[in-house]
Amino acid sequence: MRIKNAYHVAANNCRSAIIKHNAPKELKLIRKNNIGSFYNFVNNKLHARSRIYAPMQQDGSMTDSAKEKSEIFNSFLASVFTEDNSYLPQFCKWVNEDM
Repeated sequence: MRIKNAYHVAANNCRSAIIKHNAPKELKLIRKNNIGSFYNFVNNKLHARSRIYAPMQQDGSMTDSAKEKSEIFNSFLASVFTEDNSYLPQFCKWVNEDM
């Protein structure tokens, strides 16, 4: 629990530092009064950047190897999912089949 609290404190400090770093840029953009710059800023914020960051191994070290990443995710997913018991639950019909 102590590690979780320390993580939350560090995450809040990081978030605060990022906001303080970006505030002057955003203020400059507002004072610029240029609609094109504003839309460029917004469009850059809307694009999602997806990257799988280095996962932690069993020994606590981080890895950037694609093979080791896949093994870590595979072992995690294998531990989470269960085997199929061939039982399908009955669901009520939401759509009228006469349509």
